[in-house]
Amino acid sequence: LQALRDHINDLNLEKNTSILTCLNNSKTETKAHNLQNLCEEKFDKEWYIFDPLLGLSYFYLGEILNSKREYDSAFYYYGLAIPLLKDPADIPVETVGLPGDLFLKTERLRLKINLATIYHRIGDEKRFKTIISETEELANEFQSVEDLSKIKLLKAKHLFSNAKSKSDFKQVIQELEFAEKNTFKSYSTLIDLEDDFFYEVYSLLQEANFSIGNWKEIHTREEK
Repeated sequence: LQALRDHINDLNLEKNTSILTCLNNSKTETKAHNLQNLCEEKFDKEWYIFDPLLGLSYFYLGEILNSKREYDSAFYYYGLAIPLLKDPADIPVETVGLPGDLFLKTERLRLKINLATIYHRIGDEKRFKTIISETEELANEFQSVEDLSKIKLLKAKHLFSNAKSKSDFKQVIQELEFAEKNTFKSYSTLIDLEDDFFYEVYSLLQEANFSIGNWKEIHTREEK
């Protein structure tokens, strides 16, 4: 936890130092406010990866605090992460994934998955649905088997947290079964996905089946 806080401090110090150096080296009569903006733009252009790095650091710090049930602190860091993960490099939506995009397709997808996770954590239903839909569409477009499986699991977790009726739980099961089948399409995906992914899929499947009294399916999946 402290190492992550130190990393965040180092990142912010790096940006502040860089901008201060730019300001000190600038020999111009430009007004201070405009000069500050120019130096910040210069930094953003030269280190376009900075915002995602800082945003991910805030996100993971929020995740750790959330796991410790320190919800107020977790939500604070989630809030700091959101604007940094939303649209890194500030490029038009239509150029995402194209040669003009500064980020790899997988990088874009995983940043969006993390952003959707934040909206799931803070209970922002509208924004979660919007982001997860965009992310699922991109994963299909990019043919990213691993990321699509993760998206389906996240959708299932979100649906389960709000499920009330039998049809709700059936939708959860549908998303999880898709994640399971999709994962087994690719041997490399089976190797790359963490054990926690499979544990979450099968645990949630059991819970969803239990919620609707699907005892036969529970018994069938006990080994998993």
